[in-house]
Amino acid sequence: NAIYFYIHKRYHDALSSVELIDPKTCYWTHVIRIIVYGQLGDKTMAKQSIADLLEEVPTFATNALDLIEIWNLGPDDLKHIVEGLIKAGFDTENFEY
Repeated sequence: NAIYFYIHKRYHDALSSVELIDPKTCYWTHVIRIIVYGQLGDKTMAKQSIADLLEEVPTFATNALDLIEIWNLGPDDLKHIVEGLIKAGFDTENFEY
């Protein structure tokens, strides 16, 4: 599971896992790519993943935390996800955690 690997800071495993999922069937693949690329420092791929996500879910930035909280993660894990979004260059002006 990609989010499991991400939470355990196994970023390359998270990326390998998420690559098995068709992004057309689940927009969360874009989110996971964004946070993983953010943590890996790959700004080019992070920006492309952000563009892909916002094309599919244009309102993601305005309700990102509500959507991420669906995963029922603890506060430290949520902070880790937000950290990945920030490192990726995602516009996090509208939310904090």
